[in-house]
Amino acid sequence: MSPETSTAVPPPPKGVIPPSEPGGRSGFLSDVIVELGFATADAVEAAVREARAGTTVAQVLVASGAISEEQAARATAERYGLAYIDLSDFEVDAQAAALIRPSAAKRYQAVPVGLAAGALLVAMTDPADSLALNDIAVMTKLEVQPAATTRSGLEALLARLAEAAEGDAPAASSPKPAASSAVFWQAGSEAGDALPASDAELTELRRKLVGAEAELVKARAELGATEADLTTARASATGSSAEQAQLITELTAAREAAEQANTEVAELRAQVASAESELADLRESAARAADADAAREAAQAELATERERAAARAAAIESELTTERERAAARLAAAEAELAAERDAAAARVAAIEADLAAARENASAPQAEVEALREQLTAATA
Repeated sequence: MSPETSTAVPPPPKGVIPPSEPGGRSGFLSDVIVELGFATADAVEAAVREARAGTTVAQVLVASGAISEEQAARATAERYGLAYIDLSDFEVDAQAAALIRPSAAKRYQAVPVGLAAGALLVAMTDPADSLALNDIAVMTKLEVQPAATTRSGLEALLARLAEAAEGDAPAASSPKPAASSAVFWQAGSEAGDALPASDAELTELRRKLVGAEAELVKARAELGATEADLTTARASATGSSAEQAQLITELTAAREAAEQANTEVAELRAQVASAESELADLRESAARAADADAAREAAQAELATERERAAARAAAIESELTTERERAAARLAAAEAELAAERDAAAARVAAIEADLAAARENASAPQAEVEALREQLTAATA
Protein backbone atom coordinates (compact mmCIF):
# COMPACT_ATOMS: atom_id res chain seq x y z
CA MET A 1 0.00 0.00 0.00
CA SER A 2 1.40 3.39 -1.01
CA PRO A 3 1.80 6.18 1.55
CA GLU A 4 -0.80 8.19 -0.31
CA THR A 5 -3.31 5.34 0.03
CA SER A 6 -2.54 4.71 3.70
CA THR A 7 -2.92 8.38 4.69
CA ALA A 8 -5.90 9.20 2.44
CA VAL A 9 -8.69 11.03 4.21
CA PRO A 10 -12.04 9.20 3.94
CA PRO A 11 -14.94 11.08 2.42
CA PRO A 12 -16.93 13.21 4.87
CA PRO A 13 -20.22 11.82 6.18
CA LYS A 14 -23.53 13.16 5.02
CA GLY A 15 -24.19 16.70 6.20
CA VAL A 16 -20.51 17.55 6.83
CA ILE A 17 -18.53 19.99 4.67
CA PRO A 18 -14.79 19.93 5.48
CA PRO A 19 -12.76 23.16 5.28
CA SER A 20 -10.94 23.91 2.04
CA GLU A 21 -7.95 25.08 4.11
CA PRO A 22 -7.57 23.02 7.31
CA GLY A 23 -5.15 25.58 8.74
CA GLY A 24 -7.77 28.34 8.56
CA ARG A 25 -7.73 31.58 6.60
CA SER A 26 -6.09 34.88 7.47
CA GLY A 27 -7.96 38.16 7.65
CA PHE A 28 -11.42 38.94 8.96
CA LEU A 29 -14.65 36.98 8.58
CA SER A 30 -15.86 39.63 6.11
CA ASP A 31 -12.78 38.94 3.96
CA VAL A 32 -13.57 35.19 3.96
CA ILE A 33 -17.18 35.90 2.93
CA VAL A 34 -15.90 37.83 -0.10
CA GLU A 35 -13.24 35.18 -0.92
CA LEU A 36 -15.89 32.43 -0.93
CA GLY A 37 -18.07 34.50 -3.27
CA PHE A 38 -21.00 34.64 -0.84
CA ALA A 39 -21.23 38.46 -1.06
CA THR A 40 -19.64 41.28 -3.04
CA ALA A 41 -17.00 43.57 -1.57
CA ASP A 42 -19.40 46.53 -1.86
CA ALA A 43 -22.08 44.70 0.13
CA VAL A 44 -19.56 43.78 2.82
CA GLU A 45 -18.28 47.37 3.03
CA ALA A 46 -21.85 48.61 3.41
CA ALA A 47 -22.42 46.06 6.19
CA VAL A 48 -19.22 47.20 7.93
CA ARG A 49 -20.50 50.77 7.93
CA GLU A 50 -23.93 49.67 9.14
CA ALA A 51 -22.69 47.36 11.93
CA ARG A 52 -23.09 48.78 15.41
CA ALA A 53 -22.03 47.74 18.91
CA GLY A 54 -23.49 44.31 19.73
CA THR A 55 -23.84 43.27 16.07
CA THR A 56 -21.40 41.75 13.62
CA VAL A 57 -20.91 42.21 9.91
CA ALA A 58 -22.17 38.65 9.30
CA GLN A 59 -25.36 39.35 11.27
CA VAL A 60 -25.97 42.52 9.26
CA LEU A 61 -25.44 40.63 5.98
CA VAL A 62 -27.85 37.85 7.04
CA ALA A 63 -30.47 40.35 8.26
CA SER A 64 -30.27 42.27 4.97
CA GLY A 65 -30.55 39.08 2.91
CA ALA A 66 -27.13 39.55 1.29
CA ILE A 67 -26.08 36.07 2.50
CA SER A 68 -27.92 33.13 4.07
CA GLU A 69 -27.47 31.85 7.62
CA GLU A 70 -25.80 28.73 6.21
CA GLN A 71 -23.30 30.82 4.22
CA ALA A 72 -22.41 32.81 7.35
CA ALA A 73 -21.81 29.57 9.29
CA ARG A 74 -19.74 28.08 6.44
CA ALA A 75 -17.62 31.24 6.26
CA THR A 76 -17.04 30.99 10.02
CA ALA A 77 -15.94 27.38 9.62
CA GLU A 78 -13.55 28.31 6.80
CA ARG A 79 -12.16 31.21 8.86
CA TYR A 80 -11.03 28.84 11.63
CA GLY A 81 -10.27 25.79 9.47
CA LEU A 82 -13.17 23.75 10.90
CA ALA A 83 -15.88 21.55 9.42
CA TYR A 84 -19.41 22.82 8.80
CA ILE A 85 -22.26 20.51 9.87
CA ASP A 86 -25.74 20.68 8.34
CA LEU A 87 -27.74 19.30 11.27
CA SER A 88 -30.75 18.65 9.05
CA ASP A 89 -28.72 16.00 7.14
CA PHE A 90 -26.17 14.88 9.73
CA GLU A 91 -26.98 11.73 11.76
CA VAL A 92 -26.66 12.95 15.34
CA ASP A 93 -25.56 10.48 18.03
CA ALA A 94 -28.20 10.80 20.75
CA GLN A 95 -25.83 9.37 23.37
CA ALA A 96 -23.25 12.03 22.54
CA ALA A 97 -25.89 14.76 22.71
CA ALA A 98 -26.90 13.51 26.18
CA LEU A 99 -23.40 14.06 27.59
CA ILE A 100 -24.34 17.65 28.56
CA ARG A 101 -27.57 19.02 29.97
CA PRO A 102 -30.02 20.74 27.61
CA SER A 103 -29.71 23.92 29.67
CA ALA A 104 -25.93 23.95 29.09
CA ALA A 105 -26.45 23.26 25.38
CA LYS A 106 -28.80 26.24 25.13
CA ARG A 107 -26.46 28.46 27.17
CA TYR A 108 -23.41 27.64 25.06
CA GLN A 109 -25.36 27.20 21.77
CA ALA A 110 -23.47 23.94 21.34
CA VAL A 111 -24.50 20.25 21.13
CA PRO A 112 -22.22 17.18 21.03
CA VAL A 113 -23.19 15.21 17.92
CA GLY A 114 -20.74 12.29 17.91
CA LEU A 115 -17.27 10.93 18.60
CA ALA A 116 -14.43 10.86 16.09
CA ALA A 117 -10.72 10.16 16.47
CA GLY A 118 -11.19 9.84 20.23
CA ALA A 119 -12.60 13.36 20.63
CA LEU A 120 -16.10 14.73 21.08
CA LEU A 121 -17.48 16.44 17.98
CA VAL A 122 -19.48 19.52 19.07
CA ALA A 123 -21.67 21.55 16.69
CA MET A 124 -21.58 25.23 17.71
CA THR A 125 -22.90 28.53 16.41
CA ASP A 126 -19.65 30.16 17.62
CA PRO A 127 -16.79 27.64 17.37
CA ALA A 128 -14.36 30.30 18.63
CA ASP A 129 -16.04 30.40 22.08
CA SER A 130 -13.12 29.04 24.12
CA LEU A 131 -15.06 29.29 27.40
CA ALA A 132 -17.81 27.01 26.08
CA LEU A 133 -15.24 24.55 24.71
CA ASN A 134 -13.37 24.38 28.01
CA ASP A 135 -16.56 23.92 30.06
CA ILE A 136 -17.83 21.14 27.78
CA ALA A 137 -14.44 19.43 27.97
CA VAL A 138 -14.54 19.55 31.78
CA MET A 139 -18.15 18.33 31.94
CA THR A 140 -17.62 15.41 29.54
CA LYS A 141 -14.00 14.55 30.48
CA LEU A 142 -13.29 14.36 26.75
CA GLU A 143 -11.25 16.27 24.23
CA VAL A 144 -13.56 18.58 22.29
CA GLN A 145 -13.41 19.23 18.56
CA PRO A 146 -15.66 22.16 17.49
CA ALA A 147 -17.57 22.44 14.22
CA ALA A 148 -19.70 25.30 12.89
CA THR A 149 -23.44 25.14 12.32
CA THR A 150 -26.42 27.49 12.01
CA ARG A 151 -28.42 28.81 14.98
CA SER A 152 -31.71 27.70 13.45
CA GLY A 153 -30.35 24.19 12.84
CA LEU A 154 -29.06 23.96 16.41
CA GLU A 155 -32.37 25.13 17.91
CA ALA A 156 -34.27 22.63 15.76
CA LEU A 157 -31.94 19.84 16.99
CA LEU A 158 -32.48 20.87 20.62
CA ALA A 159 -36.23 20.75 20.05
CA ARG A 160 -35.99 17.25 18.54
CA LEU A 161 -33.81 16.03 21.42
CA ALA A 162 -36.23 17.46 23.98
CA GLU A 163 -39.14 15.62 22.33
CA ALA A 164 -37.20 12.35 22.20
CA ALA A 165 -35.87 12.57 25.75
CA GLU A 166 -37.37 10.15 28.27
CA GLY A 167 -37.28 11.30 31.89
CA ASP A 168 -34.94 13.84 33.40
CA ALA A 169 -31.90 11.63 33.99
CA PRO A 170 -28.67 13.68 34.31
CA ALA A 171 -26.37 13.75 31.35
CA ALA A 172 -23.57 12.11 33.32
CA SER A 173 -25.58 8.88 33.68
CA SER A 174 -25.79 8.40 29.90
CA PRO A 175 -23.49 5.71 28.45
CA LYS A 176 -20.46 6.84 26.52
CA PRO A 177 -21.35 7.13 22.81
CA ALA A 178 -19.70 5.05 20.15
CA ALA A 179 -17.44 6.65 17.62
CA SER A 180 -19.39 8.33 14.84
CA SER A 181 -18.54 8.46 11.15
CA ALA A 182 -17.40 12.09 11.41
CA VAL A 183 -13.77 12.76 10.56
CA PHE A 184 -11.53 15.53 11.93
CA TRP A 185 -9.83 16.94 8.85
CA GLN A 186 -8.10 19.62 10.94
CA ALA A 187 -7.24 17.31 13.85
CA GLY A 188 -4.80 15.10 11.95
CA SER A 189 -1.12 15.50 11.24
CA GLU A 190 -1.77 17.72 8.24
CA ALA A 191 -3.35 20.44 10.36
CA GLY A 192 -0.53 20.20 12.90
CA ASP A 193 2.07 20.56 10.17
CA ALA A 194 0.26 23.62 8.85
CA LEU A 195 1.02 25.67 11.97
CA PRO A 196 3.31 28.60 11.22
CA ALA A 197 6.64 28.98 12.94
CA SER A 198 5.27 31.90 14.96
CA ASP A 199 2.88 29.46 16.69
CA ALA A 200 5.69 27.59 18.47
CA GLU A 201 4.42 28.54 21.89
CA LEU A 202 0.89 27.36 21.03
CA THR A 203 2.30 24.10 19.67
CA GLU A 204 4.24 23.56 22.89
CA LEU A 205 1.10 24.16 24.97
CA ARG A 206 -0.79 21.65 22.85
CA ARG A 207 2.02 19.13 23.29
CA LYS A 208 1.83 19.61 27.04
CA LEU A 209 -1.95 19.21 26.88
CA VAL A 210 -1.60 15.91 25.03
CA GLY A 211 0.92 14.71 27.62
CA ALA A 212 -1.34 15.76 30.49
CA GLU A 213 -4.29 13.98 28.92
CA ALA A 214 -2.17 10.86 28.53
CA GLU A 215 -1.28 11.08 32.22
CA LEU A 216 -4.97 11.55 33.00
CA VAL A 217 -5.90 8.45 31.04
CA LYS A 218 -3.18 6.53 32.85
CA ALA A 219 -4.38 7.78 36.22
CA ARG A 220 -7.93 6.84 35.38
CA ALA A 221 -6.79 3.38 34.35
CA GLU A 222 -4.87 2.96 37.59
CA LEU A 223 -7.90 4.21 39.52
CA GLY A 224 -10.13 1.71 37.77
CA ALA A 225 -7.70 -1.11 38.46
CA THR A 226 -7.44 -0.10 42.11
CA GLU A 227 -11.22 0.07 42.49
CA ALA A 228 -11.51 -3.35 40.87
CA ASP A 229 -8.92 -4.74 43.27
CA LEU A 230 -10.73 -3.15 46.20
CA THR A 231 -14.06 -4.60 45.08
CA THR A 232 -12.49 -8.04 44.74
CA ALA A 233 -10.87 -7.76 48.14
CA ARG A 234 -14.10 -6.71 49.81
CA ALA A 235 -16.10 -9.41 48.07
CA SER A 236 -13.77 -12.20 49.07
CA ALA A 237 -13.29 -10.77 52.60
CA THR A 238 -10.14 -12.87 52.84
CA GLY A 239 -7.68 -10.00 53.04
CA SER A 240 -6.52 -8.50 56.23
CA SER A 241 -7.56 -5.08 57.42
CA ALA A 242 -4.04 -3.87 56.70
CA GLU A 243 -4.39 -4.90 53.06
CA GLN A 244 -7.75 -3.17 52.87
CA ALA A 245 -6.26 -0.04 54.39
CA GLN A 246 -3.44 -0.22 51.84
CA LEU A 247 -5.95 -0.57 49.03
CA ILE A 248 -7.97 2.36 50.36
CA THR A 249 -4.78 4.44 50.58
CA GLU A 250 -3.84 3.53 47.03
CA LEU A 251 -7.38 4.31 45.88
CA THR A 252 -7.27 7.70 47.57
CA ALA A 253 -3.87 8.46 46.07
CA ALA A 254 -5.12 7.44 42.63
CA ARG A 255 -8.15 9.64 42.98
CA GLU A 256 -5.97 12.57 44.07
CA ALA A 257 -3.68 11.96 41.10
CA ALA A 258 -6.70 11.90 38.79
CA GLU A 259 -8.04 15.13 40.26
CA GLN A 260 -4.63 16.77 39.93
CA ALA A 261 -4.40 15.58 36.34
CA ASN A 262 -7.88 16.99 35.69
CA THR A 263 -6.79 20.33 37.15
CA GLU A 264 -3.62 20.39 35.05
CA VAL A 265 -5.57 19.53 31.91
CA ALA A 266 -8.09 22.30 32.61
CA GLU A 267 -5.26 24.80 33.19
CA LEU A 268 -3.49 23.75 30.00
CA ARG A 269 -6.71 24.00 28.03
CA ALA A 270 -7.23 27.49 29.40
CA GLN A 271 -3.66 28.42 28.41
CA VAL A 272 -4.21 27.02 24.91
CA ALA A 273 -7.46 28.97 24.56
CA SER A 274 -5.77 32.15 25.80
CA ALA A 275 -2.81 31.63 23.45
CA GLU A 276 -5.16 31.01 20.50
CA SER A 277 -7.09 34.19 21.34
CA GLU A 278 -3.86 36.21 21.58
CA LEU A 279 -2.62 34.71 18.32
CA ALA A 280 -5.87 35.65 16.58
CA ASP A 281 -5.58 39.20 17.94
CA LEU A 282 -1.97 39.44 16.77
CA ARG A 283 -2.91 38.21 13.31
CA GLU A 284 -5.72 40.76 13.08
CA SER A 285 -3.37 43.52 14.30
CA ALA A 286 -0.77 42.47 11.73
CA ALA A 287 -3.42 42.53 9.00
CA ARG A 288 -4.54 46.01 10.06
CA ALA A 289 -0.91 47.22 10.18
CA ALA A 290 -0.26 45.80 6.71
CA ASP A 291 -3.37 47.54 5.36
CA ALA A 292 -2.29 50.82 7.01
CA ASP A 293 1.24 50.51 5.56
CA ALA A 294 -0.17 49.85 2.10
CA ALA A 295 -2.50 52.83 2.36
CA ARG A 296 0.35 55.04 3.58
CA GLU A 297 2.64 53.93 0.74
CA ALA A 298 -0.13 54.57 -1.78
CA ALA A 299 -0.72 58.05 -0.32
CA GLN A 300 3.01 58.82 -0.43
CA ALA A 301 3.25 57.67 -4.04
CA GLU A 302 0.24 59.80 -4.98
CA LEU A 303 1.74 62.79 -3.14
CA ALA A 304 5.06 62.37 -4.97
CA THR A 305 3.19 62.23 -8.29
CA GLU A 306 1.28 65.39 -7.43
CA ARG A 307 4.52 67.13 -6.43
CA GLU A 308 6.10 66.21 -9.78
CA ARG A 309 3.05 67.49 -11.63
CA ALA A 310 3.08 70.74 -9.61
CA ALA A 311 6.82 71.22 -10.30
CA ALA A 312 6.23 70.68 -14.03
CA ARG A 313 3.35 73.17 -14.02
CA ALA A 314 5.48 75.70 -12.08
CA ALA A 315 8.35 75.32 -14.58
CA ALA A 316 5.96 75.84 -17.51
CA ILE A 317 4.47 78.93 -15.87
CA GLU A 318 7.96 80.35 -15.14
CA SER A 319 9.00 79.78 -18.75
CA GLU A 320 5.84 81.46 -20.03
CA LEU A 321 6.37 84.37 -17.61
CA THR A 322 9.95 84.85 -18.81
CA THR A 323 8.75 84.93 -22.42
CA GLU A 324 6.09 87.51 -21.56
CA ARG A 325 8.67 89.64 -19.73
CA GLU A 326 10.97 89.61 -22.78
CA ARG A 327 8.07 90.55 -25.05
CA ALA A 328 7.05 93.40 -22.71
CA ALA A 329 10.65 94.69 -22.58
CA ALA A 330 10.81 94.70 -26.38
CA ARG A 331 7.50 96.52 -26.63
CA LEU A 332 8.66 99.04 -23.99
CA ALA A 333 11.92 99.71 -25.88
CA ALA A 334 10.01 100.23 -29.13
CA ALA A 335 7.59 102.60 -27.39
CA GLU A 336 10.45 104.62 -25.87
CA ALA A 337 12.15 104.89 -29.27
CA GLU A 338 8.89 106.01 -30.88
CA LEU A 339 8.36 108.55 -28.08
CA ALA A 340 11.88 109.97 -28.56
CA ALA A 341 11.22 110.34 -32.28
CA GLU A 342 7.93 112.07 -31.56
CA ARG A 343 9.71 114.41 -29.10
CA ASP A 344 12.35 115.28 -31.71
CA ALA A 345 9.67 115.95 -34.34
CA ALA A 346 7.69 118.09 -31.89
CA ALA A 347 10.84 120.11 -31.01
CA ALA A 348 11.52 120.68 -34.69
CA ARG A 349 7.95 121.85 -35.25
CA VAL A 350 8.17 124.21 -32.23
CA ALA A 351 11.43 125.73 -33.58
CA ALA A 352 9.83 126.30 -36.99
CA ILE A 353 6.79 127.94 -35.43
CA GLU A 354 9.00 130.22 -33.30
CA ALA A 355 10.96 131.25 -36.43
CA ASP A 356 7.73 131.97 -38.29
CA LEU A 357 6.49 133.99 -35.31
CA ALA A 358 9.69 136.07 -35.19
CA ALA A 359 9.40 136.76 -38.90
CA ALA A 360 5.78 137.74 -38.50
CA ARG A 361 6.73 140.13 -35.73
CA GLU A 362 9.42 141.76 -37.88
CA ASN A 363 6.96 142.10 -40.76
CA ALA A 364 4.40 143.71 -38.41
CA SER A 365 6.89 146.41 -37.15
CA ALA A 366 7.27 148.02 -40.72
CA PRO A 367 3.61 149.14 -41.10
CA GLN A 368 3.74 150.62 -37.59
CA ALA A 369 6.70 152.84 -38.58
CA GLU A 370 4.79 154.05 -41.65
CA VAL A 371 1.79 154.88 -39.46
CA GLU A 372 4.00 156.91 -37.12
CA ALA A 373 5.48 158.82 -40.08
CA LEU A 374 2.02 159.65 -41.44
CA ARG A 375 0.95 160.87 -38.04
CA GLU A 376 3.97 163.22 -37.88
CA GLN A 377 3.18 164.53 -41.38
CA LEU A 378 -0.40 165.16 -40.45
CA THR A 379 0.60 167.00 -37.32
CA ALA A 380 3.00 169.23 -39.31
CA ALA A 381 0.38 170.03 -41.92
CA THR A 382 -2.16 171.13 -39.40
CA ALA A 383 0.26 173.33 -37.60
